[in-house]
Amino acid sequence: MNIERRLLRPAYDLNDAARGWHRTLRQVLINLGLTESEFDKALFIHKRNNNVKGVLVAHVDDLLIAGNSVFYETIQKIKGIIKREEKLKKASNSAA
Repeated sequence: MNIERRLLRPAYDLNDAARGWHRTLRQVLINLGLTESEFDKALFIHKRNNNVKGVLVAHVDDLLIAGNSVFYETIQKIKGIIKREEKLKKASNSAA
């Protein structure tokens, strides 16, 4: 008997995990003063005085960050927040 089944959702809710990560990252970036592009939800732009100072592109768990020295402090904040999130995730996984 050959039975084929299609998954309605990816195994282990990986799709939901990526969506949750993007939602969290989006909120962090907006709180740091970046704006989400209306054309591409993966692109975040940091402007000051109507001039672009930096950009961040997020794809799943990969980030591409580029900017000038004014954007450097924001980059450091983003990196710190991500490190804290990773530590919290590892701690919650080891407690389970």
